[in-house]
Amino acid sequence: MRDEEKWIIEIPGLFIPAYFEDLVNILPQVPFNYIRTRLLGANGWIIDDVKTLDASYIDSAVVVADNFWVDHEAPGWGNFVREYRKAFDSEPDRIAALGYDAAKLICRGFENDAITQDQMRDYLAGVADYSGPSGIISFDASGTNIKANLVIFDKRTPKLIEK
Repeated sequence: MRDEEKWIIEIPGLFIPAYFEDLVNILPQVPFNYIRTRLLGANGWIIDDVKTLDASYIDSAVVVADNFWVDHEAPGWGNFVREYRKAFDSEPDRIAALGYDAAKLICRGFENDAITQDQMRDYLAGVADYSGPSGIISFDASGTNIKANLVIFDKRTPKLIEK
């Protein structure tokens, strides 16, 4: 018989691009098989569902924020919630905030004479550190938001990783 400590396999990171339905079966297998690692997840890890799992399975896991997780600390989120409630008499979600930010950026493009598709594309490619209720947005030349939100779980609590 080997000492249990000698059974442990250490891996710097284990990427699990699965959805919650699969995670409930996969995540317990990691410690069961004596694997020590940092878990990495894609946006299929619906944060509000995952945070209900046992903390020993998810603490220190780093995931891409899903489309529904709201960072309540995002700049402008509080004001956006108040204005949204007044206008629609309901609670906003992240999709509403993303729509708001997209419309705001397009309006700013028009204000900066970006009238054609090419001009708007060029204008948006120059957006850097726009701060809105959905978070910080910065586009590169190919149109990718390079300020993607990464979340780390700490005591089952998702926290935005500061860049």
